[in-house]
Amino acid sequence: MDLVRDKYLTEEAYKRDYDKVNVIKRNVEMWQDASLALYQKSEYLKNIISDKENGMNTITKYLNPYINSLQEKYNDEIEVNVDEFNKIQLTRIDMFALQENVPFPIMVPAFPQVTTDHKLNYGRKM
Repeated sequence: MDLVRDKYLTEEAYKRDYDKVNVIKRNVEMWQDASLALYQKSEYLKNIISDKENGMNTITKYLNPYINSLQEKYNDEIEVNVDEFNKIQLTRIDMFALQENVPFPIMVPAFPQVTTDHKLNYGRKM
């Protein structure tokens, strides 16, 4: 029943151009980016690792060098607002937000871990 309801609600939302609302576009792009990141990570690792390798070993052995090569390759095209970046206060508390009584309860996709490198030693300062 939920899928039938969602089908007609989605059609009505498109008729009213809700897909052009900034907050909706941002949400769609966030989920697309997360899906693409997981897909690209999977495609890159598919042919070079065995199923027996653990997650952290995979990151340090395969993904760290790959990310470093991408940072080096695109160094001149990357701009970083260092002032804003330095204002971010991170904690070690993971957050997982859910909505109740909706068909898709996860509000924000998990951030894909692709490197253990935390240094900002690439790109130009904005």
